[in-house]
Amino acid sequence: MELVRLQREEVAKHKWIESEKAGHDIGWDQAHADWLVKHFTEWERHVPSRVIDDALRVRAPGRRR
Repeated sequence: MELVRLQREEVAKHKWIESEKAGHDIGWDQAHADWLVKHFTEWERHVPSRVIDDALRVRAPGRRR
């Protein structure tokens, strides 16, 4: 599912940034929990509408993906 993939990408970025700040790998579980608290609400407001809009966009006739 597209939303899950996008969320995982955001958590991975957050993990990298926070691990750099901490000077060590903070681990996926900590990064995910931290991202949910700090960023999920804002992400949820913006990303799903973009993904839904993209999914509903009509492709030109005769064009294949």
